[in-house]
Amino acid sequence: MCTVTIVPLGPRPGFRLACNRDESRLRPAAGAPRRIAGGERAALAPRDPQGGGTWIAVNDAGVAMALLNRNHARSPGRAGASASVASAGRVATPGRSSRGGIIPAILRSATAVDAVRRARRLDLSPYAPFRLVLADGRAVADLTWDSPGLKVRRRSWRRRPLLFTSSGLGDARVGPPRRALFRRLLTGSNDLPGRQDRFHRHAWPDRPHLSVCMRRPDARTVSHSVIEVGPARARFLYYPDAPDSGVRPSTRRLGLRRRRGAA
Repeated sequence: MCTVTIVPLGPRPGFRLACNRDESRLRPAAGAPRRIAGGERAALAPRDPQGGGTWIAVNDAGVAMALLNRNHARSPGRAGASASVASAGRVATPGRSSRGGIIPAILRSATAVDAVRRARRLDLSPYAPFRLVLADGRAVADLTWDSPGLKVRRRSWRRRPLLFTSSGLGDARVGPPRRALFRRLLTGSNDLPGRQDRFHRHAWPDRPHLSVCMRRPDARTVSHSVIEVGPARARFLYYPDAPDSGVRPSTRRLGLRRRRGAA
């Protein structure tokens, strides 16, 4: 249950990926981003204390990764149950592996295309459905897993705003209103990072359960992450609460290394 957007960093080379993480109100708070290793690469990622994995990261090749759940429409009365199990860092059902382990398994990737190749080699059968967004400033890839197969959509980075969203209420239910808001707020080329921030803070007073900054009796937006990737370094801003709460972010920076094998 997340909302992820990608926008260009103004006239400068680079991009900005932002993510609202929506979770059960009973879920323990995640730790702030820290430096971790992905093979020979360094990376920044928060840690989910329940599953031990992560839902978002950036490595020192400038590859940003964000994981969203895929949720089909569900029957009424299942709000509490679905919200409590739909998580990148939690085993949703017996026999399932935590989806929080997917990003750490591909952190050593040199490019988004390389990350796609590594994801294709993973055994995804133990995982519940998910969507994995990969970006490196040259390409964006959108991978969706819903047995029996992994679907990959790759596209060149055309410096236009992109949106990916999901909800325990059912992705098809929240998608249309959030996409309409995204088109309205992100139309135009001036101050896209500022427009992106307004989008992630947005909440409809009469529809808090469908809002980008979401609140329900059983779940809410629990954190907000912003990854900025430029030519020489990446910056990770982490807000340990909803983006409209006024909480101040922690900030970590990561120097980028030359991308071996970059396309």
